[in-house]
Formats: sequence, C-alpha cells, structure tokens
Amino acid sequence: MSVYYVVTSVDSNTFEESVPTDPIGPLADPTDLAPAVIGWDAVSNARYYNIYRTINSIYGFVGIAGPDLTFVDNGIPPDPAVQPPVTRDVLDDENNRPAVSTYYQQRLMVANTNAEPETVFGSRTGLFSNFTISSPIRDDDAVKFSMADVEVQEVRHLVGTLDLLLVGTGNGWRRIMGDANGVLRPAAINPKQQSGFGASWVPPLIVGETLIYVEKLGSMIRDMAFDLNASSFVGKDLTIFASHLFEGNTIVRSAYARTPHSIAYFVRSDGVLLGLTYIKEEQIWAWHRHDTDGYYEDVMTVPEGLEDAVYVVVRRRILGEWKRFIERFSSPIVSDVKRNANTAFLDSFLTYDGRNATEISMTLTSTDWGVFDEETPPDVEEIPDLTLTASDDFFSAEDVGNEIVMRALNPDGETTDEVRIKITAYTSETVVSGRPNIEVPGSLRVAAVTDWDRAVDQVSGFDHLEGKTIDLIGDGNVLTSQVVVDGRVSLGGFYAVVHGGLGYLSDFETLDLDVAGAQIRGNQKKVDSIQLIVKNSRGINAGANVNDLNAYAPDFRSPEVDDPLGLVSGPIEMRIGSTWNQEGRFFVRQSDPLPLTILAAIPSGEIGG
Repeated sequence: MSVYYVVTSVDSNTFEESVPTDPIGPLADPTDLAPAVIGWDAVSNARYYNIYRTINSIYGFVGIAGPDLTFVDNGIPPDPAVQPPVTRDVLDDENNRPAVSTYYQQRLMVANTNAEPETVFGSRTGLFSNFTISSPIRDDDAVKFSMADVEVQEVRHLVGTLDLLLVGTGNGWRRIMGDANGVLRPAAINPKQQSGFGASWVPPLIVGETLIYVEKLGSMIRDMAFDLNASSFVGKDLTIFASHLFEGNTIVRSAYARTPHSIAYFVRSDGVLLGLTYIKEEQIWAWHRHDTDGYYEDVMTVPEGLEDAVYVVVRRRILGEWKRFIERFSSPIVSDVKRNANTAFLDSFLTYDGRNATEISMTLTSTDWGVFDEETPPDVEEIPDLTLTASDDFFSAEDVGNEIVMRALNPDGETTDEVRIKITAYTSETVVSGRPNIEVPGSLRVAAVTDWDRAVDQVSGFDHLEGKTIDLIGDGNVLTSQVVVDGRVSLGGFYAVVHGGLGYLSDFETLDLDVAGAQIRGNQKKVDSIQLIVKNSRGINAGANVNDLNAYAPDFRSPEVDDPLGLVSGPIEMRIGSTWNQEGRFFVRQSDPLPLTILAAIPSGEIGG
C-alpha cells in the first residue's frame, strides 16, 4: 500500500506552525525492514519540523525532525488526533481581500471578502497572519462565521473595542458574545442582535464607551451604548434636533477629536463640515456647521502634544483652477492674542513669526544718540542713524525698511523698556544702520539684547491663495484685508507676528425664548440686554438679529497705545436694539480672526401678554 507525507515548520520565535508542504510520495508503506526516508527544503527561522503520514485518507502525526531536513519512518503509527493545520486563504488571494478589519482578544478579525461578503474571519489567537485550523478543532484556532439574514447583508464594520466585538451591516448591529466567559472560540460564536438600524460605510467613532455611527442611508447619525438594565445596546438619533443640517445630503467622512472639547466631525456630501460636541456624561450633544472658501472632502484626527489635531482635505478654486489642500486646524486654546504664533482663526493661513528663537544678540551703538522731544517725528534727518550689530550672521540687503524691536527685561521677564529700530542701510550680514522711533533708553544702549523681533511691513509665501482676499492679524491687531499678488501682501505697518488667511464668520443665535414651567411661547418679548460669559475672547458683536449688531466696547485698554485690546474672560454686559416680537432671540457674531468662546448667554428684558 502506498502512503504520502507532508511536513510543517514551527517558527523559532512564535512557535507558529506553518501550512503543510505539498504531498511527498507515493511511497511504500514503511516497516522496520524497509523504512521510508523523506526530505524537504529548509524554512527560514524554523525551530523544528512536524511530520505527518496518511492513514485512512487523512494525515496523522508521526514525529519531529531537526535541521538535517530528513526523517526516517520505520512504521511509526500515525496519530489521527493530531493533524496538520488547514489554511483559509483570507489574506493570500489578491482578488478576494477583506474590506474591513479590527483586533479582538489577540485575534486579527477581517470580513467582507469578494466571495463571502457576509462572513467574518478571525486569526489564531496571538498569530495575526495565521488563519489555519486544526483537526480536531482547538480553542485557539482561527474562527469563521457569517451574518446570515433574510437578505444578503455585507459586513461594513468590525468594532473590537470596549471589551466586545460588534459587527455592523446594512441591516443592523450584532454583538459576538462568545462563550459563557465572553471568550471567542471556534465552537462559541453566539451573535446577538443589538440594533435594527443599519450602518453606512462611513467608519463609526468610539467616544468613551459609546459608538457613534452614520445610519444606513447616510443622512442620520445615531449613538449606541450598553445599557445594564436592558442587558443590550441602546441608542438614539443624534440628528433629531438638527435635521435641517442633513436634509438632501449624506455623510461621507468622519473623525473624532477627544481633546480638548470632545467634538465629532462629519463631512457632508456637498462639502460642508459639521461638528458635534458630544459629552454624554452631561447629556450634551450640540451641532455646529463649518463653512470655508471651497469644499471639505475628508477629515482626520491625530494626537499631537496635549490635543487631538484635526486635519482636513479641502478643494479650493485658485485663479480658475480647482486645487486640493491638506490643512490642520490650529489649537483653539489662546491666552495671549498679541504674542501667540500658534493659533489663528483663519482658513489656509500662514504665519510669519519674527521673534528671536536663536542665541543671536543685538547691540545698539552710537557716538550721538540724538535728542528727542514730542515735536520731533522719529524719521526726520536730524535724528542720527545708530549702528545695530548682530552677534552672528543674520541681516540681508532685503532687511532695509524692516524694523528690529528690542526689549529690556527685568528679572521676572517683564518688559521694562522697548525701542523700534527702522533699518536704513545694510553694511554686512552682522551690521546695519537704523533709526530709533524714540530716544533709546539707557538699558538698551551698548547692551547685548536677546529679546528682539524682526518686524516687517510685507509678508510673502501666499502663492497657494493667489488672487484671494485674505484677512490679516499683526501682533494682535486686526489689519485691513488684502488681495494676494505674486504671493505677497502689504501690512500697512510693521509687525513681528503676522497671521494671514481666508476669513470666515462665526455666528451664534439663540433659540426662541422659553421659561421652564411657564407658557410664554406665544407671548410678546423684548430683550433689552444680554450677559455673555466668555473666556479669552475679543471682537464681540451682538444684537437682536444679524442686521443690527453692536460691538462690545470694554472700558479699558492696554498701557501702550500700539498694543491691542487684551482678551476678556468672565461676564460681559451688552445692550441690544431689540423690538417686541414672539421669538425673543438674539444674535452674536465674530467677524474678525480673533478668539470668542461663549460659556453662557443670558437675556434680560420684558415679557408681554
């Protein structure tokens, strides 16, 4: 009788057993007098080899071989209880790759191949590329199961977090329960229906212990979380109070930024970006709309530092041609609007930061410091030019016309004296001549200063916004909007920190005024004033409607005339020109590239009959 052999290799690091070789044989049935000798090719990193021989048309284990790549069988009885692994070609067939994947209980879970769209495959435990099974089946073998339904429903999502495995299809969500201990085994799958609301192809978001997903047709967003009382997942429609944001459109992309404000972002099919502030512990979910000059196409979040950075793909029309931009939202946290170079409330913006970030020092010297008085303009010929020397190469001929702002600091790092030197002539990379705007304080004469800025009256690099009108902010001052020409704009003054980009409006409008426990919705109302509780804000305009806005005018200014207004935190009072109406609404707008965070809005007025 003829027999066949197969050989598998066992990996030195993982002890993972490979799939068997092609059959070796036929060979005569081995005996002590006529043993069978087989050989095979070496496998890289193999610790040893397992040998299997046919018995009753199946392969049974007969022994282990070492690195000499030969095995002598003198009639060892095969063990049919130990058979070579059986492979499932889930990842090897290029024309049948899975569409979705996740990790769960040390298994790689994949689903929705071309041949089996309803089927989920799981790797061996701890072996993410191994989808083999044993005979008889063992608990750590690969798993395979289908989401059988009354109609074919492709698997669209696998969610392997929150210590559970959820499978989403167009018909709903099922939880894979596993065995009594929640362990997924080939013999313990146990799918249990959790929701009859199917999912679209947009990837779901994990927010804390809650799943947020786009429903099957793409125009409704739901959440889903485990409820101990119901012993199942329950959820709600998150779009029910903002259905106007979704009518006629679908959601095509999504991302979640956990820190600092817990916002889920959704790209609409018409290029609008929607945001959902979602704080389940406080039962808060609030929608906001984000428009831009162009169309949003994608959104993604990446943890960076102490925040989740938001990246978007935007399609904009530049000089008659459509171009795509990859942009990053700047940090929403601002504490110093004048010296902040990390955040700007502009789209597609660039920043010029002329603050000294090197070890180069600047020293002013002169034989005649000049005499200044209030009647002497700082640019008249009587004021002598001073010599400004850098401790290392810094200047170029293009610096003529720019300004160097020098500061003297006290031991606490506070500015005690400041002077602006307008460069009038270039001598070398380390020496220029310049004229001061005031009489140079003694603390800045013949003193090596490291706290200095280069202030400019033009900025370039805006080639990506050629022909666009951009908004500008310089050293915290809102500047006049400019059209980009040859990638450059003029500032109308000299500034050390400049942001320039596409401006946008930020609008806030209250709903119809109502009072808990009182029936006043049909009553006439007149809102005379409002109290806004704000944080680090500036540039606030409010009124009864968008056509009747008043600017908030604080009763303080920074000590220096050239300094911008500081940021406001806390309650502010504003009177608005309201008339009697049934709504009792009011409107707040930020039209400048400045921060505005509203923590609370409280109206004050009268309620009629």
